Amino acid sequence: MALAPFLLPYLLANREQEGFSRSLGEVASYSAKLTDYLATGGTLHFELWSRQFWKGDGLFPGVTAIALTLVTLATGLAISDRRARMAVAFGCVAFALSFGPAFPLYSTVYRIFPAMAALRGVLRFGQITLAAFAILAGFGLATIQKRMKPRRALPVCLALLLTAHVEALRAPLSYNEYGGIPAVFKTLNIPEPAVVVVFPFYPPSTIWLNARYMLYSTAFWKPMLNGYSGFTPAKYVEHTAHLGGFPDEASIQYLRGLGVTHVLVDSRNMRQAVMARLPSVRELSLWGTDGNLRIYLLK
Repeated sequence: MALAPFLLPYLLANREQEGFSRSLGEVASYSAKLTDYLATGGTLHFELWSRQFWKGDGLFPGVTAIALTLVTLATGLAISDRRARMAVAFGCVAFALSFGPAFPLYSTVYRIFPAMAALRGVLRFGQITLAAFAILAGFGLATIQKRMKPRRALPVCLALLLTAHVEALRAPLSYNEYGGIPAVFKTLNIPEPAVVVVFPFYPPSTIWLNARYMLYSTAFWKPMLNGYSGFTPAKYVEHTAHLGGFPDEASIQYLRGLGVTHVLVDSRNMRQAVMARLPSVRELSLWGTDGNLRIYLLK
């Protein structure tokens, strides 16, 4: 019931969009492997031994967390304390589900609970497993603290906390400088209705390249053919098929049929042969440019 307000949009999208659910084959591609539980982005472990297991997702809990969890299990606290018992339960369930169809009962759960068909990256169940390790490690730390004299407990507990942080440390971090949204996009913030398309119009295999266009669209807030998500609508695939020959006559007429008013061309990422043809397309009238991005009105 608590999740209903968040799940309702997914239900509506499932009814409106063909193929919105995830097949077991697709889920298998985004499921965990045992080696993912040996992978970590923590600099210390990554450089010493974990690099070979790194595939972009790390689920290794850390030596400190594992050791403290073992303390909780060895003392029986994991069973006698209902809070710790809860962490053991949901941690084991999440661990099993993170393997997707490789876990024998996953296909049964998939059929019984319709919401499971909306999940693709089930590897992320592993994050819940890590949360269980964190809780159980906390119980282990508390047990050590209680069983030691205060003078000894304080430095030991502080050392364990420091060790856990050292294991999790990721440094150095690299960043790309963000220069803001190019000013030319803000010229599209006009009161009149408009529908925008940006070229290159990327195929589904590289649809993630549209992410920057979605960011730029926050400067003008107009409907746009380009988009990016974990799900690619059938309509986007149709657009790709019709716009592959841009700026030929067929693609121009297709854009007209969709009500497109502004055609944006990123010259740095377009083939020079396409850029050379644009001035001769009579349906396109240059509206503005910053030297790279060209904005055309579709007549």
